[in-house]
Amino acid sequence: MGNDCLQSTIQLLRELDVLEPIATGLAPRLYRDESIKAVIFDIYGTLLISESGDIDEISMTAGSLKQALRASHIQLLARDEHEERQILHHLLRSFTLSIKQQHKVKSEQQSPFPEVDVVEIWEQVLHCAMKQHLIKSDGHEHIKCLTFVFEVLSNRVYPMPGMEKILSQMNGNGTVTGIVSNAQFYTPMIMNYFLTHRNGADFIKGIEPDLQIFSYKEKSAKPDIRLFQRLLAEIAKRHTIKPEECLFVGNDMYKDIFPAQQAGMKTALFAGDKRSLRLRSDMPELKDVKPDHIITSLEQLTEVVP
Repeated sequence: MGNDCLQSTIQLLRELDVLEPIATGLAPRLYRDESIKAVIFDIYGTLLISESGDIDEISMTAGSLKQALRASHIQLLARDEHEERQILHHLLRSFTLSIKQQHKVKSEQQSPFPEVDVVEIWEQVLHCAMKQHLIKSDGHEHIKCLTFVFEVLSNRVYPMPGMEKILSQMNGNGTVTGIVSNAQFYTPMIMNYFLTHRNGADFIKGIEPDLQIFSYKEKSAKPDIRLFQRLLAEIAKRHTIKPEECLFVGNDMYKDIFPAQQAGMKTALFAGDKRSLRLRSDMPELKDVKPDHIITSLEQLTEVVP
């Protein structure tokens, strides 16, 4: 993104309200496991508190979109407030419909868990809106800015308590760390700001780039086991670490624990925030699935990992 837009996103993150985790009522269940050599994290609901609980469950409003358009220097070509509201709601409907259409196309192409790149979606929506003379935009960087601002306003996030400390400790004691997350281009930017108070970069600082698997780049989302298998192949190649020597930490039994176990990893269910804990006890696929550990704070990982 351009420097002006980058500064706008930094200011937005700086002004975020503090979010505190909400207790889930679950008790931790964990034990020391000397075999663990790598810890792999989910992001939303695990390393980051997510107001909606999940990156896919954002609350879209015309007000948030209007603010994002203004921050991105994208002009609404409306003659009055009534027409402005009509354009905003049209853009929101088009955005939602475009995502559904892409999911449908990818599903028909035998992709079981299709993922979109939201920048590409907004590019399509805004291109059509420009042809209809509803908006005026100067280019791609403004669209990326819109995407960032709109997503942060629609799903407010904040660091999970202990996030920075646990990642620092893992790196300090030689434990390999990685990421498998349903995420978009702005996710590492947000993480980098919370970790270093600097924005930018395509990967999270302090974690090997090749050990960061993001759904928007793979065009497939968790619980697709292939995301976990790709991560494990990189760990094996770079560190000769086996799947059973890896611990995956996530808040969702279906999207995190289930596929991680299928891939041969050990698992820790993060039950530290009621917003994001997804037990999904009604799903038949999870009937016999149990995490190796249950943790209610990130600091408890020090009791699991040597």
